[in-house]
Amino acid sequence: MDDPAYPSRLKIGRAKEHINELGLAVENFMERRPFRLIVKHRPQAGEYLIVTKRYEPIPDTWSLMIGDAVHNLWSALDLAIYAMASDIAPDPHELMFPFVREEESLINKIKSTQVEFAGTKVVEYICALKPYRDGHPILSGVYRLDTRDKHRLLILSVQILDFDEALLRAIVPGNPPIRFRPPMGILRIPHPDEDEVQLFKGPADYRSFGDGNMTDREEEPNVSPPYRIASGEGQPFQGNHVVPMLRQCVYVIEGIVDQLFIHFRHLDNAR
Repeated sequence: MDDPAYPSRLKIGRAKEHINELGLAVENFMERRPFRLIVKHRPQAGEYLIVTKRYEPIPDTWSLMIGDAVHNLWSALDLAIYAMASDIAPDPHELMFPFVREEESLINKIKSTQVEFAGTKVVEYICALKPYRDGHPILSGVYRLDTRDKHRLLILSVQILDFDEALLRAIVPGNPPIRFRPPMGILRIPHPDEDEVQLFKGPADYRSFGDGNMTDREEEPNVSPPYRIASGEGQPFQGNHVVPMLRQCVYVIEGIVDQLFIHFRHLDNAR
Protein backbone atom coordinates (compact mmCIF):
# COMPACT_ATOMS: atom_id res chain seq x y z
CA MET A 1 0.00 0.00 0.00
CA ASP A 2 1.63 3.22 -1.18
CA ASP A 3 -0.31 5.59 1.07
CA PRO A 4 0.06 4.73 4.78
CA ALA A 5 -2.85 7.06 5.56
CA TYR A 6 -5.23 5.08 3.36
CA PRO A 7 -6.72 2.89 6.17
CA SER A 8 -7.39 5.99 8.25
CA ARG A 9 -9.06 7.71 5.32
CA LEU A 10 -11.25 4.64 4.76
CA LYS A 11 -12.42 4.82 8.37
CA ILE A 12 -13.15 8.53 8.09
CA GLY A 13 -15.05 7.94 4.86
CA ARG A 14 -17.13 5.29 6.57
CA ALA A 15 -17.86 7.70 9.44
CA LYS A 16 -19.10 10.26 6.91
CA GLU A 17 -21.46 7.66 5.43
CA HIS A 18 -22.94 6.92 8.87
CA ILE A 19 -23.39 10.64 9.58
CA ASN A 20 -25.01 11.30 6.20
CA GLU A 21 -27.37 8.38 6.82
CA LEU A 22 -28.20 9.79 10.24
CA GLY A 23 -28.73 13.27 8.81
CA LEU A 24 -31.22 11.96 6.26
CA ALA A 25 -33.03 9.93 8.95
CA VAL A 26 -33.29 12.99 11.21
CA GLU A 27 -34.57 15.13 8.34
CA ASN A 28 -37.27 12.60 7.41
CA PHE A 29 -38.22 12.13 11.07
CA MET A 30 -38.60 15.84 11.74
CA GLU A 31 -40.70 16.33 8.60
CA ARG A 32 -43.36 14.19 10.34
CA ARG A 33 -43.44 16.79 13.14
CA PRO A 34 -43.06 14.30 15.99
CA PHE A 35 -42.77 17.15 18.53
CA ARG A 36 -45.28 19.96 18.65
CA LEU A 37 -46.09 22.98 20.74
CA ILE A 38 -49.59 22.97 22.22
CA VAL A 39 -51.48 25.72 24.06
CA LYS A 40 -53.94 24.57 26.71
CA HIS A 41 -56.53 27.28 27.33
CA ARG A 42 -58.18 27.38 30.74
CA PRO A 43 -60.61 30.35 30.51
CA GLN A 44 -62.56 29.47 33.64
CA ALA A 45 -59.34 29.44 35.64
CA GLY A 46 -58.06 32.52 33.81
CA GLU A 47 -54.83 30.82 32.79
CA TYR A 48 -53.04 29.08 29.95
CA LEU A 49 -50.42 26.34 29.70
CA ILE A 50 -47.87 25.98 26.95
CA VAL A 51 -46.63 22.42 26.61
CA THR A 52 -44.50 20.48 24.18
CA LYS A 53 -45.87 17.08 23.16
CA ARG A 54 -44.05 14.08 21.77
CA TYR A 55 -46.02 12.04 19.25
CA GLU A 56 -43.17 9.76 18.19
CA PRO A 57 -40.03 8.73 20.13
CA ILE A 58 -36.51 9.25 18.81
CA PRO A 59 -35.46 5.96 17.12
CA ASP A 60 -32.98 3.88 19.14
CA THR A 61 -31.14 3.04 15.92
CA TRP A 62 -29.80 6.59 15.82
CA SER A 63 -27.62 5.82 18.83
CA LEU A 64 -26.15 2.91 16.86
CA MET A 65 -25.38 5.17 13.90
CA ILE A 66 -23.65 7.67 16.16
CA GLY A 67 -21.70 4.90 17.87
CA ASP A 68 -20.55 3.51 14.51
CA ALA A 69 -19.51 6.97 13.31
CA VAL A 70 -17.43 7.89 16.37
CA HIS A 71 -15.86 4.43 16.51
CA ASN A 72 -14.66 4.83 12.93
CA LEU A 73 -13.28 8.27 13.73
CA TRP A 74 -11.27 7.04 16.71
CA SER A 75 -10.14 3.98 14.75
CA ALA A 76 -8.75 6.36 12.11
CA LEU A 77 -6.43 7.80 14.77
CA ASP A 78 -5.36 4.35 15.97
CA LEU A 79 -4.67 3.22 12.40
CA ALA A 80 -2.56 6.29 11.77
CA ILE A 81 -0.32 5.46 14.73
CA TYR A 82 -0.09 1.83 13.60
CA ALA A 83 0.87 2.85 10.07
CA MET A 84 3.67 5.09 11.38
CA ALA A 85 5.19 2.81 14.02
CA SER A 86 4.32 -0.84 13.38
CA ASP A 87 7.53 -1.47 11.43
CA ILE A 88 9.77 -0.92 14.48
CA ALA A 89 7.51 -1.14 17.54
CA PRO A 90 8.33 -4.17 19.76
CA ASP A 91 4.63 -5.07 20.14
CA PRO A 92 2.58 -3.61 17.27
CA HIS A 93 -0.67 -4.88 18.82
CA GLU A 94 -0.25 -2.30 21.60
CA LEU A 95 -0.07 0.63 19.20
CA MET A 96 -2.90 3.13 19.52
CA PHE A 97 -3.61 6.83 19.72
CA PRO A 98 -3.11 7.87 23.36
CA PHE A 99 -5.84 9.40 25.48
CA VAL A 100 -5.84 9.87 29.26
CA ARG A 101 -8.04 11.38 31.93
CA GLU A 102 -5.34 13.60 33.42
CA GLU A 103 -2.54 15.53 31.71
CA GLU A 104 0.16 14.14 34.00
CA SER A 105 -0.57 10.61 32.73
CA LEU A 106 0.03 11.43 29.06
CA ILE A 107 3.77 10.70 28.83
CA ASN A 108 3.36 7.27 30.40
CA LYS A 109 0.47 6.55 28.06
CA ILE A 110 2.57 7.52 25.06
CA LYS A 111 5.20 5.04 26.21
CA SER A 112 2.75 2.22 26.95
CA THR A 113 1.06 2.63 23.56
CA GLN A 114 4.52 2.78 21.87
CA VAL A 115 3.69 6.04 20.09
CA GLU A 116 7.29 7.12 20.59
CA PHE A 117 8.24 4.74 17.75
CA ALA A 118 6.32 7.02 15.37
CA GLY A 119 8.98 9.66 15.98
CA THR A 120 9.75 12.71 18.08
CA LYS A 121 7.81 15.15 15.91
CA VAL A 122 4.71 12.98 16.10
CA VAL A 123 5.01 12.80 19.89
CA GLU A 124 5.43 16.57 20.11
CA TYR A 125 2.35 17.12 17.98
CA ILE A 126 0.24 14.70 20.03
CA CYS A 127 1.31 16.38 23.27
CA ALA A 128 0.34 19.76 21.80
CA LEU A 129 -3.13 18.39 20.99
CA LYS A 130 -3.78 17.82 24.71
CA PRO A 131 -5.48 14.42 24.34
CA TYR A 132 -6.98 14.28 27.81
CA ARG A 133 -10.40 14.88 29.33
CA ASP A 134 -10.05 18.62 30.02
CA GLY A 135 -7.78 19.24 27.04
CA HIS A 136 -8.88 18.96 23.41
CA PRO A 137 -12.70 19.17 23.43
CA ILE A 138 -13.28 17.23 20.20
CA LEU A 139 -10.81 14.44 21.03
CA SER A 140 -12.25 14.20 24.51
CA GLY A 141 -15.82 14.06 23.23
CA VAL A 142 -15.15 11.48 20.51
CA TYR A 143 -13.16 9.27 22.88
CA ARG A 144 -15.84 9.41 25.56
CA LEU A 145 -18.60 8.72 23.04
CA ASP A 146 -16.67 5.76 21.66
CA THR A 147 -15.99 4.21 25.06
CA ARG A 148 -19.52 4.95 26.31
CA ASP A 149 -21.03 3.25 23.26
CA LYS A 150 -19.27 -0.01 24.21
CA HIS A 151 -21.28 -0.20 27.44
CA ARG A 152 -24.65 1.47 26.83
CA LEU A 153 -26.73 3.25 24.24
CA LEU A 154 -26.18 6.95 23.77
CA ILE A 155 -28.99 9.21 24.91
CA LEU A 156 -30.46 11.82 22.61
CA SER A 157 -32.88 14.59 23.47
CA VAL A 158 -34.87 17.21 21.63
CA GLN A 159 -34.13 20.87 22.15
CA ILE A 160 -36.47 23.76 21.57
CA LEU A 161 -34.44 26.74 20.49
CA ASP A 162 -34.98 30.49 20.35
CA PHE A 163 -38.05 30.71 22.57
CA ASP A 164 -38.18 34.42 23.25
CA GLU A 165 -40.71 36.98 24.48
CA ALA A 166 -41.92 37.83 20.99
CA LEU A 167 -42.71 34.20 20.25
CA LEU A 168 -44.49 33.76 23.58
CA ARG A 169 -46.69 36.78 22.89
CA ALA A 170 -47.46 35.55 19.38
CA ILE A 171 -48.64 32.24 20.83
CA VAL A 172 -50.81 33.74 23.58
CA PRO A 173 -51.99 37.26 22.66
CA GLY A 174 -52.33 39.58 25.60
CA ASN A 175 -50.39 37.32 27.92
CA PRO A 176 -49.00 38.96 31.07
CA PRO A 177 -45.64 40.76 31.19
CA ILE A 178 -43.30 37.78 31.40
CA ARG A 179 -39.72 39.01 31.10
CA PHE A 180 -36.76 36.94 29.91
CA ARG A 181 -33.60 37.87 31.75
CA PRO A 182 -30.92 39.63 29.71
CA PRO A 183 -28.49 39.30 28.10
CA MET A 184 -29.58 36.07 26.44
CA GLY A 185 -33.29 36.71 26.19
CA ILE A 186 -33.74 33.18 24.83
CA LEU A 187 -34.82 29.96 26.48
CA ARG A 188 -33.32 26.69 25.30
CA ILE A 189 -35.41 23.92 26.76
CA PRO A 190 -34.54 20.21 26.56
CA HIS A 191 -37.37 17.79 25.95
CA PRO A 192 -36.83 14.87 28.36
CA ASP A 193 -38.02 11.34 27.73
CA GLU A 194 -41.65 12.21 28.37
CA ASP A 195 -44.67 12.53 26.12
CA GLU A 196 -45.64 15.95 27.47
CA VAL A 197 -43.60 18.68 29.14
CA GLN A 198 -44.99 21.94 30.51
CA LEU A 199 -43.02 24.98 29.39
CA PHE A 200 -45.02 27.97 30.61
CA LYS A 201 -48.06 28.71 32.75
CA GLY A 202 -49.56 32.12 33.19
CA PRO A 203 -52.73 34.11 33.76
CA ALA A 204 -54.73 35.45 30.82
CA ASP A 205 -57.90 37.48 30.49
CA TYR A 206 -59.90 35.46 27.96
CA ARG A 207 -62.60 38.13 27.88
CA SER A 208 -60.21 40.55 26.16
CA PHE A 209 -59.17 38.45 23.17
CA GLY A 210 -60.29 35.58 20.99
CA ASP A 211 -63.81 34.60 20.03
CA GLY A 212 -65.18 34.66 23.55
CA ASN A 213 -64.98 30.86 23.87
CA MET A 214 -64.81 30.19 27.61
CA THR A 215 -64.47 26.38 27.46
CA ASP A 216 -61.21 24.60 28.21
CA ARG A 217 -59.50 23.51 25.01
CA GLU A 218 -56.18 22.74 23.35
CA GLU A 219 -54.80 24.09 20.11
CA GLU A 220 -51.62 24.12 18.12
CA PRO A 221 -50.48 27.72 17.55
CA ASN A 222 -49.64 29.10 14.14
CA VAL A 223 -46.07 29.79 15.28
CA SER A 224 -43.66 27.41 16.92
CA PRO A 225 -39.97 27.39 17.84
CA PRO A 226 -37.73 24.98 15.95
CA TYR A 227 -37.03 21.55 17.41
CA ARG A 228 -33.54 20.10 17.15
CA ILE A 229 -32.07 16.68 17.99
CA ALA A 230 -29.29 17.17 20.52
CA SER A 231 -26.96 15.18 22.77
CA GLY A 232 -28.72 14.30 25.99
CA GLU A 233 -28.01 15.52 29.50
CA GLY A 234 -24.78 14.14 30.93
CA GLN A 235 -23.56 12.98 27.51
CA PRO A 236 -20.41 14.13 25.72
CA PHE A 237 -21.21 17.25 23.67
CA GLN A 238 -24.28 17.79 25.87
CA GLY A 239 -26.85 20.06 24.24
CA ASN A 240 -25.11 20.21 20.85
CA HIS A 241 -27.10 19.52 17.71
CA VAL A 242 -26.09 15.99 16.84
CA VAL A 243 -25.52 15.98 13.09
CA PRO A 244 -23.59 19.30 12.85
CA MET A 245 -21.57 18.25 15.90
CA LEU A 246 -20.61 14.92 14.28
CA ARG A 247 -19.62 16.70 11.06
CA GLN A 248 -17.41 19.02 13.07
CA CYS A 249 -15.80 15.96 14.67
CA VAL A 250 -15.06 14.54 11.21
CA TYR A 251 -13.47 17.82 10.12
CA VAL A 252 -11.24 17.92 13.21
CA ILE A 253 -10.22 14.24 13.19
CA GLU A 254 -9.48 14.38 9.47
CA GLY A 255 -7.24 17.37 10.08
CA ILE A 256 -5.44 15.61 12.94
CA VAL A 257 -4.75 12.56 10.77
CA ASP A 258 -3.32 14.79 8.04
CA GLN A 259 -1.09 16.58 10.55
CA LEU A 260 0.10 13.31 12.09
CA PHE A 261 1.46 12.18 8.74
CA ILE A 262 2.94 15.60 7.98
CA HIS A 263 4.87 15.40 11.25
CA PHE A 264 5.77 11.78 10.57
CA ARG A 265 7.36 12.74 7.24
CA HIS A 266 9.22 15.71 8.75
CA LEU A 267 12.97 15.52 8.14
CA ASP A 268 13.66 16.05 11.85
CA ASN A 269 11.27 13.32 12.99
CA ALA A 270 13.74 11.09 14.81
CA ARG A 271 12.68 7.49 15.19
